[in-house]
Amino acid sequence: MEEPDEETIERVVRKRGRPRKEQKNTDTENNTNTDKEKENNTVTEKENNTNTDKEKENNTVTEKENNTNTDKEENTDTDNERNTDTEDNTDTDTEKENNTDTDTEKKGNTNTRKRNTTTEKENTDKSKETEKNTDTRGKKNTDIEPIKKKRGRPKKKKEEGNQQKKKRGRPRKTENNNQQNKEENEEENFSDSDNSSDDESDEELKTTPSFSNEQNLRPLKGMQRLLITCQTLEELSFVKTYIDNDNFDILKLTRRLSEPIDVLVIADQVEIFRKILDMKEIQYSVDDYDVAVTVHDEAMLNNFQKLTRRSANFTNERTPFGYYPRYQEIETYLHELSEKYRNIVTVFSIGNSFEGRPIYVVKIASGGSNKPAVFIDAGIHAREWIAPSTALHAIHELATNKNNSYLYENVDWYIVPCLNPDGYEYTHTDYRFWRKTRSNSGSRCPGTDANRNFDYKWMTIGASSSPCEDTYAGPKPFSEPETQALRDFLLANKQAIKVYLTLHSYGNWLLHPWGWTDKLPENEPILRKVGLDAAEALSSKYGTRYTVGSSTVLLYAAAGGSDDWAMAVAGIELSYTIELPGGRFDPLPNNIAKVGHETFEAFVVFQTYVENKYIN
Repeated sequence: MEEPDEETIERVVRKRGRPRKEQKNTDTENNTNTDKEKENNTVTEKENNTNTDKEKENNTVTEKENNTNTDKEENTDTDNERNTDTEDNTDTDTEKENNTDTDTEKKGNTNTRKRNTTTEKENTDKSKETEKNTDTRGKKNTDIEPIKKKRGRPKKKKEEGNQQKKKRGRPRKTENNNQQNKEENEEENFSDSDNSSDDESDEELKTTPSFSNEQNLRPLKGMQRLLITCQTLEELSFVKTYIDNDNFDILKLTRRLSEPIDVLVIADQVEIFRKILDMKEIQYSVDDYDVAVTVHDEAMLNNFQKLTRRSANFTNERTPFGYYPRYQEIETYLHELSEKYRNIVTVFSIGNSFEGRPIYVVKIASGGSNKPAVFIDAGIHAREWIAPSTALHAIHELATNKNNSYLYENVDWYIVPCLNPDGYEYTHTDYRFWRKTRSNSGSRCPGTDANRNFDYKWMTIGASSSPCEDTYAGPKPFSEPETQALRDFLLANKQAIKVYLTLHSYGNWLLHPWGWTDKLPENEPILRKVGLDAAEALSSKYGTRYTVGSSTVLLYAAAGGSDDWAMAVAGIELSYTIELPGGRFDPLPNNIAKVGHETFEAFVVFQTYVENKYIN
């Protein structure tokens, strides 16, 4: 899927990232004339009761000190409050020195006016008060921004219209404003702090929950996808500290400094995380500005491809699907294939998923018994859609292409196209980035990472004991019906199966054991040789390059995987994890066949190894 165009990016940024400006200053200025007229009556009332004015002024000063964000005071209180600015305080202090007999709470300009007015009151009638009111209005300071009214302050009697205007002028505290202030404070802290304060800021980010829902799902709206390139081991170690952070989803992580790390960051943490990367001078680029938009667009494209393909007769196609099918479509296709090619294709279930879906194995063989076999499974991680599609392509190539009949003449094939059907369906219907099974162990967060659930070095490294984590290893080894079904089948056929292949995505890796340690197995030389041969054959098709090596050495340590268990416990000679290419879990539909074709060339190499060693 192409990156959103500039118009889409601008729309997303405008929708979630632009700080809101303070409003209503203009409205306040437009209402100045109305306020002036109202001041006349209030000033007159103030002059008739000087002690009341002093009391109001003292209250006003106290309230202004406690709240600098309040609404504009009505009438003469506005004049008094506005004159509490720093510049007017300075003027007040100067006038206080020259007029020490005046009221100390009055501001300089108001004190002068009041002193003259008191003298006039003794010698003149009330007509002087009108002139005094005019002088007061003339002294109004229009350079001072209106002081907002404190929420919860006792309201005085006002005209209804003026009261509504003041209410509209009050700035609203929104989540965006709070987030903006938080980010500005963080930025200042970053620029002025030492290393210890940096660590504190990092720790605050990593431990602050930014979302809460029933299944602990990261919200996709506003989520960004970052590609981070670390130049030093120190930078790599820093990025790896976010592995267990619920606000982040690290899709791809390797030990190689030149290899980009693929990270999803939820909307609430994007800006602050990018500031941390900038502060630490860690290189990154934004690959996707709104993951929710991309997921929607990919679903629309996939549905469009589905509508344009013939779904009734798969056997006339070079590949069964030019899109990512639902589980029911996979099931239907397998049964149709076994009916049409019943002499070589057998479909049977090795167990049911937690939600009751059959876990199918497709056997492709020419007949006979006691033949060596190659075993392939796919889709143990639900969101890795290209894996089941690649397995389906292999099934289709073997069953429908007569030129490939030599591949199952002496070697049997067992292929599980979708080992985790519940999770796979959930990624189509509810949440695209779901990884685990859908079992319920009593936690609010369902599911287990099936590729951490095998009973070899279980829970020793690279797995979580928290049910809400993506790498949750389960309450115990083989707690999942899906892993139990695979275990039972491999053990029942361990004498025949010589090569175990499990398909994942993504990353162009051809990995062999061990995954739990950086120590190499005794048969590493043959694992490496056959792996390199397979990678070379795959590359010959379209030039796609793979890296071959042990899981821990090339990527990271993770115990409880199916590949380690298959070789260590089931006794299968060669065991590999193939991380398919494409740069994402679901390459564009028009690339599905390409990945299937080139990966099939690698499968042929493994079949050739088995036939040469155990038949010839």
